[in-house]
Amino acid sequence: MVGQDMGLFRTSVPIVDADYAVESGRPPAEAIIEAIAAAADIDPMDLPPLYQFVELEAIDELFQNHGQKKETNALFCFQMDQWNVFISSDGKIRVCDATEHVEPEPIFENHSA
Repeated sequence: MVGQDMGLFRTSVPIVDADYAVESGRPPAEAIIEAIAAAADIDPMDLPPLYQFVELEAIDELFQNHGQKKETNALFCFQMDQWNVFISSDGKIRVCDATEHVEPEPIFENHSA
């Protein structure tokens, strides 16, 4: 599992777990936007412009191209307001509340999405 295999940890409380599938043709950025909106309990159109925090086209490029290389792991994370957002090359997204702290745990431990 990405994150756990690489020895990477989070110290914030998971709020939303989501998935994306590169093969579906749906850009990972769409799933990221929906996951952040779900965590914030707002409509995706009401989010602040994400380009202020991260370049979504670069994430799409990274994970759409990386999805063709199943033998390697990739993990990307960024913070947007109170949200820590983690995206893995195996199709997982986790949005955590950076204001709620926990002891360090693997990023995608207990992933239930």
